[in-house]
Amino acid sequence: MKIILATLCLVGIFAISQFEDVYAGPGHAEPIIINLNGQQVGIDTKLFPLDVTLGDFEDVTLSVKVYDVLTEKSFKDVTYFIEIWRDESLLARGLFFDYDGELKVKIQPVVGCENVKKFKCTKFFGAQEPISGGYYDLAGTPVIKGPILIEGGIYTFKIEIIGATGVTTQLANPIKIQEQFSASQEQIFDITTTHDEFSITTKTYYELIDNFTFEEDKNSISFDMPFDWNPNVINHTKFVHQEIRVPKFINAYTENTSFQGNIDGIDLSEKAVILDPYSYDNYNVLHFIVGNSDLTLINDKLGLEHNNKENIEFTITPKETSGISSVIVELDSGAKVSVLVTENFIDTTNSVKFTFFDQSGKLLKNVRYGYEILRDDNVIFTNIGSDLNKIGILSVDGIDIQNIDFKDSDNYQIKLVLFEHNVDSINQANYGASSGQSIIIIKNNVLNLKVSEKIPSWIKNNAGWWANNAIDDESFISGISFLIKEEIIQISETQKTNNNSVEIPSWIKNNAGWWADGTINDDSFISGIEFLIREGIIQ
Repeated sequence: MKIILATLCLVGIFAISQFEDVYAGPGHAEPIIINLNGQQVGIDTKLFPLDVTLGDFEDVTLSVKVYDVLTEKSFKDVTYFIEIWRDESLLARGLFFDYDGELKVKIQPVVGCENVKKFKCTKFFGAQEPISGGYYDLAGTPVIKGPILIEGGIYTFKIEIIGATGVTTQLANPIKIQEQFSASQEQIFDITTTHDEFSITTKTYYELIDNFTFEEDKNSISFDMPFDWNPNVINHTKFVHQEIRVPKFINAYTENTSFQGNIDGIDLSEKAVILDPYSYDNYNVLHFIVGNSDLTLINDKLGLEHNNKENIEFTITPKETSGISSVIVELDSGAKVSVLVTENFIDTTNSVKFTFFDQSGKLLKNVRYGYEILRDDNVIFTNIGSDLNKIGILSVDGIDIQNIDFKDSDNYQIKLVLFEHNVDSINQANYGASSGQSIIIIKNNVLNLKVSEKIPSWIKNNAGWWANNAIDDESFISGISFLIKEEIIQISETQKTNNNSVEIPSWIKNNAGWWADGTINDDSFISGIEFLIREGIIQ
């Protein structure tokens, strides 16, 4: 689909010589910037909440802002003509007006429309500006009620700016843009293995997924989804994003694991699959994100016949990871960054996972950040992104992986700068500046707990009793501390922390029970102990 942005001639203000076509695909997070005869004009379109998941909302708010990029001031008295589509079906069409150029419209889904022309079921509520006739916020935020966001998938918002800087000032050639937003939907898949029965929840931002399988011997997950590989569609697809929630007791899907992502038989880089262990107490979340460059590369590798393929096949396979060190960086803005360093399973570099949190511990979204790596006060690597128009590396979900060569084991400094992030609130600025920096020391050493002899049977009994709540946390920890004290498990002093926390995640207790009854082996149980040591729960 081709998006046309017409040449603009704003009566009484300025004229445009030329500018290129623009397009914003699903998951679009940033404003469209238009060069208007040397003046940078931004059009920022968003839905709030940022993550629109079916069943989790009563209404959403469409926000459209037209502003001068240099001064960040909004244009006044803007008239908008807006259409909402799903596939080839028109769902709503209406005229809107806003005095300060920052339009907000509530969209309330209504089910039960039986009219083939769905827009006939849509109704508009609110005051209408007397001259332009557009709905505006004199009597509160205008509302659209209709068969919108009642199904998952991609919704297209066609926005036409037909007037600005005055109620009666019309554009000789209106600005026309299209934005696409995903209404995500969740699916639950029940899995039965030799030892377990559990459920895996997926969240798809596109079509419903199919053929979901869990291959027990490899602990791999695979599924497919309807998808158009036509190059014209791929060119306008910023990225494809799937989320998979796996119970934390599944040992193959833990924080110290790397993952191999595969699309249609083609292996992707480690950045394609990112694990989030923070958002849920009982689940790890896998983000499978395939960018435009990877989609194009897959098409090129698989040839012209692949361009006609009508689905996309995903596979995730856990890979063994060695070498872990982690720290929490507190920025002066109040934000926090978790930095986790592991050995890359593809090459000799290290994978560094950055996870960004706000002051309440919630994942930040649409983060732009930069970092420097220093050794002995000498800068050996700097990365502030490759976007010529905006500084910073963009992380849509607040989690990003960078591959960095630390050369060898030593003390390294990492300087982090959070340039900006998107706040998930209609009452706050879309791009509230949140910047700061901190210096941390990364010791590129490895826990690598060494078991020098067989673990005493009473420790395994303790684990079983603890899993069944027959003994308390302190009794269980004392047994593990005994193993460390007696050097049955050996750990260096530099690997110990000063965290006084005694909160033990529930998945550790599950691991203990399975270890006690022989479901998992010593190594799998030890991986949980590594976590407790890294977090300072065991001293």
